[in-house]
Amino acid sequence: MLRFEATKVILRHAGDRPIVANLGPTTDDLWHAGHRDRNFYTYGSMGLCSSIALGMALSTQEQVISLDGDGSLLMNMGAIATIGREQPKNLIVVVWDNEEWGQTGHQPSHTAKGTDLAEVAQSCGILQTSTVSDLEELEAV
Repeated sequence: MLRFEATKVILRHAGDRPIVANLGPTTDDLWHAGHRDRNFYTYGSMGLCSSIALGMALSTQEQVISLDGDGSLLMNMGAIATIGREQPKNLIVVVWDNEEWGQTGHQPSHTAKGTDLAEVAQSCGILQTSTVSDLEELEAV
């Protein structure tokens, strides 16, 4: 599944919800899929995408979407634990897992060696997780 195509699917379903995008290609994909005032691009802040989205979700009633990367989320595992503790019902975290640290030289990330981010999230109290590998599965969640 191409991240750009998946981003277009998410944007189509997002309506007017704010979307926070991880730095680099994730931000570029969101911009090209459909720039709008409700997109928040986190250039220069690797590891903070889901933390920023959590702060937004805790300060509003509307649903907030985070488009994070595996490397970014691994860089700030405290975000997963805090999301699990706070249990915001209005936060959706999408993690693009390409199994590498793309922004720092394409070294294999922990997920390339077996770390399952859905299981990590569940162990932190995030009970509703889904793993998808194609656009049909993405449309279904």
